[in-house]
Amino acid sequence: MNDKIKIMKISLYSLIVLSLLMITFTMYFHKITVSIGGLIFHIDNLSLPFIINAGLIGIAALVSSYKYMQLYEERTLKLPYLTLLFIFILTMMIIPMVRNWITFIFFWEVMTLLSYFLVIHDYKDSTVLNIGRNYFIIMHVLSTSALLLMFMFIRHSVGTYDFTYYSKLSDILLTLSLIGFGTKAGLFPLHFWLPQTHPVAPSPVSALLSGSMVKLGIYGLIRLITLMESSTPSWFSSLIFALAIMNIILAFIMYPLQKDVKKLFAWTTIGNIGWIMFMVASYAFGLENAVSIIGFYVLSHGLAKASVFILSGGVLYVYGTKDLNKVKGMIHSNKSLALLLSASILGLEGVPPSSLFLCKHDVVLKLLQVNLGLGIAVLINWVLDFHNIFSNYSRIYFC
Repeated sequence: MNDKIKIMKISLYSLIVLSLLMITFTMYFHKITVSIGGLIFHIDNLSLPFIINAGLIGIAALVSSYKYMQLYEERTLKLPYLTLLFIFILTMMIIPMVRNWITFIFFWEVMTLLSYFLVIHDYKDSTVLNIGRNYFIIMHVLSTSALLLMFMFIRHSVGTYDFTYYSKLSDILLTLSLIGFGTKAGLFPLHFWLPQTHPVAPSPVSALLSGSMVKLGIYGLIRLITLMESSTPSWFSSLIFALAIMNIILAFIMYPLQKDVKKLFAWTTIGNIGWIMFMVASYAFGLENAVSIIGFYVLSHGLAKASVFILSGGVLYVYGTKDLNKVKGMIHSNKSLALLLSASILGLEGVPPSSLFLCKHDVVLKLLQVNLGLGIAVLINWVLDFHNIFSNYSRIYFC
């Protein structure tokens, strides 16, 4: 693609996304509800952070794609990357606005399909195609199918697909919601697609997958919980707590074993999803202000994760590899990249004065209220995670 045309497209798409963000704020502060062809779009306290998160990371992904996509210039690939990326961003901004489950699943499916085409951008590589196929199957068999079945049961029970308050949801429906939304969010044991998919996806796409798309799985689960008039069953909240614990344990074990920089960051996503899910479970237990903590965490983690994935693209661009063993001594060979990556990793791990420090601080405080032992264990995990990540990277920077 001609450089001037590419710059014009990136500028136009970024301007549209920025305009939509401004419209989002206008709708939110003026409590505006928009109806287009019978479709209702509305923004509230729950949906706002997810929309902002998708928009901001989307602009960063579009801008960073200019240099990054030069890595594929000799491959003569046919997929319209920038256009697909732009529509992908729009769908992730629209999903939190809709107020109808059938509209929700339509945009959910469009988002999934676009993410598949973006993941397999380098489709001439058979490994990329195989991983992309597995990703596509996982998302449809476990996520889309479970959610579609759940929405049909809801329609049968209450007579409408519109968001409305439910007096009670059966255990089967709650299980389907956990499978459908948990798969997209990377919740154990449905997390395995993340470390498989990220190494083959373009880095700006990885920024959106981990920074924004997985968060929509969390959004869907919270939205369903908010629509339940009675409190959720204790087994449901306890199960989310248990699965969240497994997320952070697995991430802790897998951090030191990673040699691929993008696989490492995929596991950090799995770990942080566990942290957010603690607050989802707390909200299901009845902790009202958990939603505000979740919103702040989504924004903080989304921006931090976008920065590390975009910078991992910089590592590939500069060194031609994602293998951590082959980029040792980065502080000597490329000081600016090393410093930026260091700052991003410190922010991602919640080191003061980063915003994720405040988020994790709030999560630990709430967990101490819910269960003292769990709160202390998560606090210890936080410290050990930082040690794992930093020791892994110190040898890259200084060796």
